[in-house]
Amino acid sequence: MSERPDDATRSAEAWLAYADNDLAMAARGLQPPPITEMVCYHAEQAAEKALKAYIVWLSEERVPRHHRLRELAQRVVALGGAQAPHAPLAVLEDYAVEVRYPEVPWPSLAEAERALELGKEVVAWARQVLGLEREQ
Repeated sequence: MSERPDDATRSAEAWLAYADNDLAMAARGLQPPPITEMVCYHAEQAAEKALKAYIVWLSEERVPRHHRLRELAQRVVALGGAQAPHAPLAVLEDYAVEVRYPEVPWPSLAEAERALELGKEVVAWARQVLGLEREQ
């Protein structure tokens, strides 16, 4: 990835910090007793914020205020960015809204664990393509 202005880097890093916080909340939700709907919600939020980090990296435009991951990924590509991993976005997108309503069945523990892994995958992808990987 080419060099970006400092403000674009700071903005992207801020979005990624929020994504990391969502991943941390999702991981905590797996602790007994697991809160699977919140794991899935925060995993989706992490992926969403990773995509928004990429958008602010690429453009000074206002960050879209919606939860449609595949549309955010299309926006990244339209701005000249790399294609995001599609499979995680397709799974995670429904967790932005659906799991917040009691009439929707809670995800299973296996679904929640998978959602967290997918969220991590999207955040790691964004960090890698932006060259903003965290030191271990």
